[in-house]
Amino acid sequence: MVKSRSGKILVIDNDVLVYIFDNLYTSDQFSFGKVIQFLSLTYGRIWIPGEVRHEFLHKRNDKRRRRIISRVYRDHSVVCDCPITVGLNEKKLVTGMKDENLGEADAVLQSQKAKAMEKLFFEDIVFLSNDGGALKLARKRLITTLAYANLKSRIQETGISLP
Repeated sequence: MVKSRSGKILVIDNDVLVYIFDNLYTSDQFSFGKVIQFLSLTYGRIWIPGEVRHEFLHKRNDKRRRRIISRVYRDHSVVCDCPITVGLNEKKLVTGMKDENLGEADAVLQSQKAKAMEKLFFEDIVFLSNDGGALKLARKRLITTLAYANLKSRIQETGISLP
């Protein structure tokens, strides 16, 4: 079965969630909306992996962040939870049993699994992160990567400032 050209999927790491979904959303919701519009021109879906969402929401037990993510999901249908699941043992194998990199491992493994699934139709999956080690891991597993600095400069060319 050939993958259709129905768009790309952007998989976001926790650091990017903090920069865009927390810092930018809190300081300038109009610019946040413009960033989501910008991303939706290139990506058909923006996936937030389960472990990344957990790190963003629960490690600090931040009710403000829960409200933000709920509003973003409600107002921007392009943003959603990643539908792929990855077991804890799989993530720990990738991280060498370290808990601090579980979000990155989850995002990379979910991207890798999605690429192998015949029932998902997309052009490509892109992993967005600011973590050099996570980007390197994704490239080793043949996942297309996008460094946050590159995205930031592309968005700033449109006149929108990012943290």
